[in-house]
Amino acid sequence: MSINVVLNPGAPPDHLYVLEVAEALAEAVRVLNHQTLHGALESPEDADVVVSALATMAHRLPQLLDQVGRWLEAEEAAGRLEVTDGKFAGKPGAAVDVVRTYLDGTAGRFREAERLLEAAHQVTGAMAPAGEES
Repeated sequence: MSINVVLNPGAPPDHLYVLEVAEALAEAVRVLNHQTLHGALESPEDADVVVSALATMAHRLPQLLDQVGRWLEAEEAAGRLEVTDGKFAGKPGAAVDVVRTYLDGTAGRFREAERLLEAAHQVTGAMAPAGEES
């Protein structure tokens, strides 16, 4: 699969653009998995850049999760949300509460992931290929 999305934080709000970027994010991780599996890293500096970028991503994801949760809360409060099937059928308020609990828990784990990735970055930032002086 190939996804081409221009990343523009200043773009006007557009739900289709949001969906494209979300799908591109998931695909980007898949591509990184394949690339790193097949020897695309050439130096410790490469690993450091990847670890640092992942720490940045982990830092940003809690905000996104909170914003999605707040949007669901606002939609439910305005009566624009229903649950038509499953355990929460007919109980959109309860469904949103559970989703918020899951999103908040996930956000907490991403904050922990950020902390651990930053710690790893402190180590990878001091690495160099053997025999090279910094």
